[in-house]
Amino acid sequence: KDIVREEMPMFFAIIYLILVTVLILIAMFEPDKKHYIPCKMLCSALFVIIGLLHSLSLAIIGFCFCFAGDLFMGLYNRYRKKKYIGLGMLLFLLAHVVFLIYLFALYPDLSYMQAVLPLLLCLLGLVLINSFHLHLGRLRYAVLVYSVFVSAFMVKAVSIMLTSGSLRIGYAGIFFWLSDFSLLFYYFYHFRNKSMEKAVQGFNLGTYYVAMLLLALG
Repeated sequence: KDIVREEMPMFFAIIYLILVTVLILIAMFEPDKKHYIPCKMLCSALFVIIGLLHSLSLAIIGFCFCFAGDLFMGLYNRYRKKKYIGLGMLLFLLAHVVFLIYLFALYPDLSYMQAVLPLLLCLLGLVLINSFHLHLGRLRYAVLVYSVFVSAFMVKAVSIMLTSGSLRIGYAGIFFWLSDFSLLFYYFYHFRNKSMEKAVQGFNLGTYYVAMLLLALG
């Protein structure tokens, strides 16, 4: 039974990576993207299943928030209605709050850098927003608040990796941060080159789903 329990998450992980590859190809090359939302939600359902099989306790709540957030982000990608991106951001913010609680429950220490670095990364984000003239509109302050939490998650995850050697958690934090960083440009930067825009979306999806897989297996 223990062997089966250990092998099942890896079996689903292989299926998951294949489906994520298909999702990226759909996002980049399917003109009407009619298969985008079903494929995206299937990938998201799989990281919840993998997490459940790996018994992640509290983190499963965060995975469910991500699953719901993926639905609204997928709807925004398909229909470009602002209400969808607002709801998606709120759900992902809640997910990051849960992930932070989960990490601090495992490793309660809070260093000076863990407290300060997320704020510095948020300031860096503000500089980039102004430098690249990203069109955030009314979402400007919501994005800044969100960036503090995703940066705090990344900093805590990397801190755990450096102190305990938990590579999966550390790289999950890094890939999640990279995913959200690229999303900032994908949604709010006006690309002149459509190929570059597609490449950024592919990068975003790849880093996000790898992050979720690493966290599910961590």
